[in-house]
Amino acid sequence: QGYDFVMFLDDDVSVDMATLDRAFGTCTAQGLDLAQMSLSERSNCVWPLFFSTGQDGMRFTNGVESMMPILSGRCLKACRDLFGRSVSGFGLDLAIGQRAATLGHRNVAVLDGCVAEHLRPIDAKGGALYAYLRSVGINPKAELWHLKQAQNMPESFAEI
Repeated sequence: QGYDFVMFLDDDVSVDMATLDRAFGTCTAQGLDLAQMSLSERSNCVWPLFFSTGQDGMRFTNGVESMMPILSGRCLKACRDLFGRSVSGFGLDLAIGQRAATLGHRNVAVLDGCVAEHLRPIDAKGGALYAYLRSVGINPKAELWHLKQAQNMPESFAEI
């Protein structure tokens, strides 16, 4: 049968079980195919869109960040070919958002009523992920550019 939803959670995201339960419940109740919890003000993220507004509810967007996406089973199935197109993950989040939007109307959202914290700063020079990518000859920005070209993706995340 499979799962109704799956979440890919970075190891440096802090969230309690009650918030996770609420996030999955909201996805079910609202018929979302792609979502993420909003971020606390102390979190590390380059996209201002994903920080909590301090209110309950949710905001519809054109995608979610790759640090904690929640995908419906049908979204995961629809996006399975995308996962092999970006080893670094750069651009994958925009591509998944674009694909999710083909599954329904207003089915992608940031959940302001569910707040998590992204603990570690983004460290493109000394971080373990970036060091690994350099060691195997992967340029994340080149992957992003190639994926954007192939998928005709938007330039950035936006509220819709």
